[in-house]
Amino acid sequence: MIGPDNPELIAEAVRLNRICFPFLGTMALVQVLNGVFRGAGSTRQAMTISIAMQWLLQLPSAALLSLATALGVLGVWWSYPIANSGAALLCLIWLAKGPWRKNLVRPAGEEEPAETEASAR
Repeated sequence: MIGPDNPELIAEAVRLNRICFPFLGTMALVQVLNGVFRGAGSTRQAMTISIAMQWLLQLPSAALLSLATALGVLGVWWSYPIANSGAALLCLIWLAKGPWRKNLVRPAGEEEPAETEASAR
């Protein structure tokens, strides 16, 4: 039976917490920087990072570690810090690169600036 008084469930939760808790800072960093990107109007970057974290980092590492190694369920738990650390690194690279700083959202009623002859060249 699954419930809060199940000793097996409690033991598994303790194992998960011991693996994931030291990496909560990387998860927080990803969330904060994705918020920065979204707030700056670069929602596509935030979405790309979130999708990459899940589909390119977490799911493959969970499958590989749990099925191809002796870790079993521990491999699934380790996929969380792996994905969060990879996404944090990607966020920091994107933050340093800076294309998110361009103003992508214009205030209502403001038109796109017309190209001048000098800027067209």
